[in-house]
Amino acid sequence: MHRNGVASQPGTTQPHIETRAISRTARQWRRVARLTAAVLVISVIGGCHKKRTEASNENFKRAINAYFYNGRDECLFPVAQKFPNEVKVHEKAEMKDMDALAKAGLLTRIEDGAFQLVRYDLTPLGTRAKARVCFGHRDVTSVDSFTPLRVEDKRKASDVTYHYRIVDAPVWAQDEGLKKQFPELARKTSGNAEGKTTVMSAYEGWEVPDYGKPVIE
Repeated sequence: MHRNGVASQPGTTQPHIETRAISRTARQWRRVARLTAAVLVISVIGGCHKKRTEASNENFKRAINAYFYNGRDECLFPVAQKFPNEVKVHEKAEMKDMDALAKAGLLTRIEDGAFQLVRYDLTPLGTRAKARVCFGHRDVTSVDSFTPLRVEDKRKASDVTYHYRIVDAPVWAQDEGLKKQFPELARKTSGNAEGKTTVMSAYEGWEVPDYGKPVIE
């Protein structure tokens, strides 16, 4: 009886040995699967980062649009104009600018014959255009070319030539009198204007620097 009891032990422990072996194999496969997944994720992230940092039309277009969509409007004047503004009648060039703005509904115009001057002030429409008289921002439609990469401030840089349209433009920006007086308004609102802007390398790809004069034209 004793021998029979001993002889029966291998038969009873064999399933437990097989179960432990299967369990170890399953754990090993799970570790392999986790490592494989981690490697794939790192590869994908690395590939995406490399793609974003390449010098390409797509990356440069994205960088330039990000710059202009961040509140950088096109304006008629490089510096803010002060209103009310008094212009003497002999200052013909400035008066032509102000008269064109008045005819487009952006300014009021009051003549003062006694002092030989004209007083201009903002209308509600002119107030919305701000002191530099802004008319929307650029939206890049195509990148035409870019210069070979150079090193500038320890970063890669290139000058990008592209075409753009103006978006969020007010109705007055289509005023023919204004376009005649301000040729740059006519050019920029043509729907197919050409521009040139410097882009520089950044950690996440490319950007237009917010210092200096990155907008060449």
